[in-house]
Amino acid sequence: MIKKILLLLLLSISTAQAENLRKVEFVRVIDGDTIEVRYTTSIRLLDIECYENHNNERADRLALEYDKTKEEVLTAGKESEQKLKELIKGNEDNLYLQVNKLDKYKRILGKMFIGRGKNKKNINEYMLKSGGCLPYKNLPKLKKNKRGK
Repeated sequence: MIKKILLLLLLSISTAQAENLRKVEFVRVIDGDTIEVRYTTSIRLLDIECYENHNNERADRLALEYDKTKEEVLTAGKESEQKLKELIKGNEDNLYLQVNKLDKYKRILGKMFIGRGKNKKNINEYMLKSGGCLPYKNLPKLKKNKRGK
């Protein structure tokens, strides 16, 4: 009987570790690929890149890389942010995080899910498949004379 209990306990621990999801308390959407949660730094959704919703150097680099105007980048960034807000709306108490690592800005890189188990919805994949984001790629720094597009 004790062996059966230990075996069941070990199986349940390994299943929980395999999924490795942590419930998070949602605070707000920062942009299309970043979420703020309570008691930690922000969460940067792993493996996706959304256009910027603020006028900054990254918006310049995205415009140059994807042959868009800065205005197109900023508009697409606001649309991505709205898409993420709509996805999370009504699911704020059912969000789970699978942590990967910290980035250079000390944000948690990870995958976010609505729910857990067989029926969980991968937010990162949804944003990519729905057209709200692009696959992540590391963009080179801009040279001073290429700004302005």
